[in-house]
Amino acid sequence: MTSDDHYIIDEPLPDALNFTALKRDGIKQLQALSGKVWTNYNESDPGITILDQLCYALTELGYCAQFPIADVLTQEDGTIHFQDQFFEPQNILTSTPVTPDDYRKLVLAHVPQVRVIYIEPESASVPTPACDSRKTVYTGRYKSYLGLKDNSGQVDVDQIINAVHVVLNQHRNLAEWFLRPKSLTPSDIQLAGNVWLTPTANAAKVESLIAQALLNYAAPAAVQSGYKELLAQGLDPEDIFNGPKTCNGWIAGKDALKAQCLSVSLSELTRLIAAIDGVWYVESLSFSGYDHKNAIDIKKTEIPNLTLSDTFKLLRNSIQLNTESNQSGQPYLAALSSKHQAASVEAKIDLFPELPLGNYRNIEDYYSVQNTFPDVYGIGYNSLQSDASNYRVAQSRQLKGYLMAFDQLLANQFSQVAHIGDLFSFGLPHSKTEQTGLLNPGVPYKKFTTTYHCQPLYDIPQVKPLLRGHEVFHYQVDPAKPDDQVENEAWKKYKNFQFNEYIYGLRQNMENELEATTRRDAMLSHLMARHGDDAILYEDMIETCQWFGSELKTRIIVKTIWLQNFEVLSYNRTRAFNVSTINLLPMPGDASIINGLCMHEAASSNPVDAKGGDEAKQQWWHRPIFPTLDGEVDQAKIFSEARLKPSDVEKFSAFELKAGILLGLPRRWRSLAGKLYALLDAPDFHDWLNNPELSYRLADSDISVIRLQGKDQLVEGNQCLMDIVCSSAPTADDYLQYADQLLWLSTQRKGFLLIESILLLGNPQPQLLVPYFLTASLILPDYVTLIQQPKFQNFIDTLVSLHWPAHVEMHYLPTSFDVMRDIISSYVDWKNNKDNCNSLLHVLSQKKADDPTVSVTRKAAKAAFDLCNTSKSELASKLGLSAGKGEAV
Repeated sequence: MTSDDHYIIDEPLPDALNFTALKRDGIKQLQALSGKVWTNYNESDPGITILDQLCYALTELGYCAQFPIADVLTQEDGTIHFQDQFFEPQNILTSTPVTPDDYRKLVLAHVPQVRVIYIEPESASVPTPACDSRKTVYTGRYKSYLGLKDNSGQVDVDQIINAVHVVLNQHRNLAEWFLRPKSLTPSDIQLAGNVWLTPTANAAKVESLIAQALLNYAAPAAVQSGYKELLAQGLDPEDIFNGPKTCNGWIAGKDALKAQCLSVSLSELTRLIAAIDGVWYVESLSFSGYDHKNAIDIKKTEIPNLTLSDTFKLLRNSIQLNTESNQSGQPYLAALSSKHQAASVEAKIDLFPELPLGNYRNIEDYYSVQNTFPDVYGIGYNSLQSDASNYRVAQSRQLKGYLMAFDQLLANQFSQVAHIGDLFSFGLPHSKTEQTGLLNPGVPYKKFTTTYHCQPLYDIPQVKPLLRGHEVFHYQVDPAKPDDQVENEAWKKYKNFQFNEYIYGLRQNMENELEATTRRDAMLSHLMARHGDDAILYEDMIETCQWFGSELKTRIIVKTIWLQNFEVLSYNRTRAFNVSTINLLPMPGDASIINGLCMHEAASSNPVDAKGGDEAKQQWWHRPIFPTLDGEVDQAKIFSEARLKPSDVEKFSAFELKAGILLGLPRRWRSLAGKLYALLDAPDFHDWLNNPELSYRLADSDISVIRLQGKDQLVEGNQCLMDIVCSSAPTADDYLQYADQLLWLSTQRKGFLLIESILLLGNPQPQLLVPYFLTASLILPDYVTLIQQPKFQNFIDTLVSLHWPAHVEMHYLPTSFDVMRDIISSYVDWKNNKDNCNSLLHVLSQKKADDPTVSVTRKAAKAAFDLCNTSKSELASKLGLSAGKGEAV
């Protein structure tokens, strides 16, 4: 027998597929239950026949349960739904740039004219407060130097530098900034010496290869490789995908991205030239003009320009070779060879592993055990004669009813296996059927969530009389219809009715809402844990800050939103917003905010109102704070609206997006603004504002306002929601301004302002503004009761510890309405104009200086503001520089 022969190896079957073992265990259970009552365990006993059929059915269930997971997840169209279920490695293992090498990869992938780029963090030397020594601190800004490819042609260098500057800052991290890149200055170095060639070497080709090798030594190009190539080199997938995404191969591995050449060594050059094909050996290699020097240091702002001097010779048999003729194509061919070595063909077509494929298995198609019984039992198709006595029919139905309990359990288990993809998915079910195996006509029966799946047994022979409520549609409307037709139509209606007594009772007995939501919440926590998130850390903040009908439903919805956006949040984990994005912000109270919100609400709830009627615009705040469908939370709409879009990543930092999902402040602030608008919409509220009564209650609601010394409190039920603080008695205009501010924070931001100090400073000398580098301010409205609670500070601390860059200092600034109004006004002005940041910096400086919990002193704040208004000549004088140098600062 050869190794190519195919044969079956006799191995023990798994217990789930071993009929003999299942039957043996079944008989043991029968013996334990029946004792001496039942003594016949032979195949002739009807009870053993039933056990045989059930054991065969269990082996089928065991067989399906052992399908490859790819087969279980494959749909009828032959595809696997990866969205909201699995993350592809090239999407979940990559990330926006974090390290300088990541940014180098990014530029080399997006700006093809760049050959090399080197990036270093900017630092400043500042005095320590305790002694006369100085320390080095990093500013959060980065310097970059680049060199272009030889084949860049007559390109505008400034245009390429601008493109690199834009790419770097589009992907900058929180509280960081890239200064304008500079071109590397060539440092000319000529080589002298003798290179002896082999007898068959082409001198022109060797000289061209030497020139190319010198270029690769001075400015080593990044090597791009395909996924399988790098796997063959021994790299792990997490190392291959470490860094930003690319479309031209991965820059990974030991020598794929080399460091800057800061020293040119003769010994290294000798080995480099000696390794070229056609070179026999290298003799007396030296630097022209540098006598007896073995190495030359290169500045960070320079790039070696290695060329061959007139005294550099190619020799064969002691004869100097002439390389001037017939060599016009050699440099091009050498450069082309170098390019192919740097980026293989596989680098462009083999970027990531292939997605798994499976075979579709119709697991949920259940075949009843009653179909496999001998005809003598009278329970299969055509097993009873038409003239069978009523007693015989009753016997058959009694046995069928007994077996249906086993049938239902088995059918439900097949359904459970078929829905494994839904159980461990963090999205809504992809299947067309919902718990019944039927297309849902009319108003579908939908539960909030399902963890135990079931299916009806309508295909069992003669099952109709055994199902409760089967006669509900059996009525005669048209006397001309035959009885058989009426009966068939009634049976069809019964099966398609999602609320018939049988299927409804089955669902209710499978699991109640508390059991389903508890299990679903645990499954989502498990999925979060698989991706490195501890759901327990978020649950208290979710329950405190958000509401979707119950605590469990709220946790399920927020965790689902978090997981469906996890891929985007993971890739952009430290990214800040894109400053160059054109996004003009309106001021609070701008009509475009309310009009946009009204149109969105109207279009999503009532297409007729989408035309923009005044009634729809005035009544949007009366709508529920979350969308509903048939009285239940409309999860599909919530998840669709909460899915992050590419524009969100451009407009907001990753921290803002994460905090927006977990804290849910935009929805909460919008609800608060809606309550204020509802008050302003009530005529009797305006009357109350003008008389001395201590409280007001909005009709047909549990919203009320309580007047205290120096402020009004908005209350819902027994819960205080916010304060309206004014120097005198609050007016309707005051309420409107509070509502407009909250609505602005809800629609234009994620419920708060995150301001990075580095964006407001321009480009001063780093020594003067050290307190403002690597810092950012988190500004929230302190007049909202939620912000005043001590545990909200704990929520912020939790988010900062998990999702805030450790090297960036964060100033948490709960802010009054008046100060928030000034900050928003200055922020909008700066965001829209890009260059007018003095007023915003001034407001932030005063806020930080007045707050004893903030580690920025009033003196430093005032110095920062004064410096922003200092002329170049005055700045030069303060720095002790000459006027000429001052202009260059």
